[in-house]
Amino acid sequence: MFAKPPGIVSATDELKASVAGFTIGKAEFGEIAFDIPSFNTTDVRHLDLRDTVVWEGTPGHMTSVTLYPDQTTKPPQGVALNKPATISVYFTKEGWSMERIVSIVESQEDTKFVSYDNSTKLLRFQVSHF
Repeated sequence: MFAKPPGIVSATDELKASVAGFTIGKAEFGEIAFDIPSFNTTDVRHLDLRDTVVWEGTPGHMTSVTLYPDQTTKPPQGVALNKPATISVYFTKEGWSMERIVSIVESQEDTKFVSYDNSTKLLRFQVSHF
């Protein structure tokens, strides 16, 4: 797993208290970018991503991510990582039209389709919370 901006893991607590554009990800699985205006600074001083983020699927093919798999540890909306974000995952379904992909994404509550790159199979969408 990785975190951006580079060096944030070893940064001082003062810098970790308000990280602009915080992003977490896993190579060949995708990433979660906390890049939505008005919600794009994150306090990462007390985050334990090992228990907070679960990546699943086939690397570079079909992936998914779950934030706060243990719902009892999920903070209220707007707190910690339970806030708006842009998610990128790999999505490969042969024969699916762009309309069907958009429809599936936007059928999820509080989710907005952003883009799908047919050559890389990278699907991007925004969520208002986790």
